[in-house]
Amino acid sequence: MIRRDNFLLLPSVLMMESIPTMDQWESMANFLLSMQRSLNWYIGDFVVNGEAQMGDDIYQAFDLGFSSSLIRRCAAVSREFPIGERNLNLSWTHHFLAMGLKKNVQATALTRAEMECWDTGQFRDYLRELSDG
Repeated sequence: MIRRDNFLLLPSVLMMESIPTMDQWESMANFLLSMQRSLNWYIGDFVVNGEAQMGDDIYQAFDLGFSSSLIRRCAAVSREFPIGERNLNLSWTHHFLAMGLKKNVQATALTRAEMECWDTGQFRDYLRELSDG
């Protein structure tokens, strides 16, 4: 459970405890979008840090209902892009798409995506052009 202003977040439910102000609506909207944008990073960093402490036993922390392939993908992206190598202006998906490229090519491609304000579809097209060329 997360309580924020007049909002209460429960599993699969957002409830209001009282009528929010417009500022509170805006704050919650930004909070939710920020959480959505960061969630795969959080999961990946959780696993990477857990592996360092507990090895593969960390995977037992997740309920069986969660996608193990998603959890492993999140961890792989976090491993590939340690905190200092992440472009905070781009999405986790941008980084996922750049995996497997040489480090210098990754950095250049992500910087270009940021400068050009590419969404993930445009970035995917650019990476295809790179691999074809």
